[in-house]
Amino acid sequence: FSPVQYQNFLWGTQMAYLLPTFFLCLSLWGMGSPKLRPAGKFVFGATAATLATYSFGHGILVWPVVVCMALLAREGQSLASRLLLAGGLAAAAALVIGIYFNWNYVNSSHPAHAFGAEPGQRPPGLQNLEQTLGTDDGRKRVKRYFLTSLGNPYARVFQSDPAEAARSLGTWALALFAGLVLWGFWRGRSAADFNALLPWLAAGGFAVSNAFLQALGRAAISGNRAILPRYISSTQFLGIAIVGGGALLLHRWCQSAEGGESRVRREGMAVALGLALAALQVPSWSYGRHKMAAWELARRQEQFALSYMNLRDPDSPSRIDKETAMPLVQRGIAVMEERGLLGFPVLDEWGWGDVEALDRDLPKSRADIWRAVMADGGLLAIEGWAEFGGDDNRPADGMV
Repeated sequence: FSPVQYQNFLWGTQMAYLLPTFFLCLSLWGMGSPKLRPAGKFVFGATAATLATYSFGHGILVWPVVVCMALLAREGQSLASRLLLAGGLAAAAALVIGIYFNWNYVNSSHPAHAFGAEPGQRPPGLQNLEQTLGTDDGRKRVKRYFLTSLGNPYARVFQSDPAEAARSLGTWALALFAGLVLWGFWRGRSAADFNALLPWLAAGGFAVSNAFLQALGRAAISGNRAILPRYISSTQFLGIAIVGGGALLLHRWCQSAEGGESRVRREGMAVALGLALAALQVPSWSYGRHKMAAWELARRQEQFALSYMNLRDPDSPSRIDKETAMPLVQRGIAVMEERGLLGFPVLDEWGWGDVEALDRDLPKSRADIWRAVMADGGLLAIEGWAEFGGDDNRPADGMV
């Protein structure tokens, strides 16, 4: 959990995006459990990977995780048993993924819920794939998106240019993970050590693979999408893998010390590194908490604006697409009002509704208008801001 990915906790639809990582964690636990026999691991791993596949697209990547963990586990299983388990999981993956891509699915939902795709159209990600791999500029975009996505969880404290900071941090994170992988395969001395490290390598591999596939599908849309908070839920597992695997290396390093004084010194260094890591989370968590509070205020503002949707001029400029999204908004308003979730009545004539209008001026700490000028088309262009909400749950301090 991290408040930095606040979008995933404030948008109800994002539950589907969190499910693959939930099933990833379940599969890591099940495939690494010494209490489960191979048959139990097959049922556990295949079930978790299937549910992940049909929850959100990147859930497909749970299949390589369970297959690799079955094949690479060194302790307590013979090579024949590992090959049989990995082969069974690979066959199940081929069946489930084959159905996923070849079933005659028809997009029956509104295009606004399908990235603008009309029924019968190919998924936008496949169309973007042709653009990104077909040109040198497209391949450069993929690389930038990939590295930015990997550094996304750690770049929130760099307000000046978080995308550029994320690319640098993503490069360092990828290098650290590559070092962890090399140590695991070439320096892991015992089967027990490698088995302890394997779930962390699998989690990091999931994050790296997801970032790469996401870059292939979305780099053509906008490179800045890689820095969106909602994408952190999967790529954060790279950092988790580095911390978990690094902790195992530190533990082994402390145990290898000769003499009590040397061991105490090494353990002290390990504790100091752990405390420093915890301290580094404070700025990111503070940023996430602040953004969650801001989004809550924005939600109240938009909720109050919905009260006036019936009075809106259909020909006026709007960020809401009139052909696709507007009917959904109007339908959603009706449902919210029917269930008592809107919070304000939908007005049929101009007025303040249930809101109390006061004549007194507000302090500039709560509302301010910087300028107001007549723009083209007879529109009044106003720049300013007003704080929404408060300790007593006021709907708004000011409104224009």
